[in-house]
Amino acid sequence: MGIENYDQALLRIYNTDNAEVDEQTFSFNEEILLNLSPGTYWINAIVSSNDNFEFGGIEYIVHPNSNLSTLDSNYDSSTWIYVIITLVSIMILIYYTRKSSL
Repeated sequence: MGIENYDQALLRIYNTDNAEVDEQTFSFNEEILLNLSPGTYWINAIVSSNDNFEFGGIEYIVHPNSNLSTLDSNYDSSTWIYVIITLVSIMILIYYTRKSSL
């Protein structure tokens, strides 16, 4: 598993509660939906085909018995999708800026 084209990115999801690692490849124009069980996660995005440019450190906590479609905050469930898409877009911009300067 990994990145095969420059229009792809890889999400590496670390479950810090049980030390499991999951990887999901997606296209940049694709909606990102994660199905996470209760626990604490670190989510990193890799935008380089040789796995050398990783951006991450997003900590995400899923509480037991939480309904993600009706969050107990002022944000609706689609807000998190926009946050993730914005972060991935910034990572892509940083990667291509860094690549063009080399």
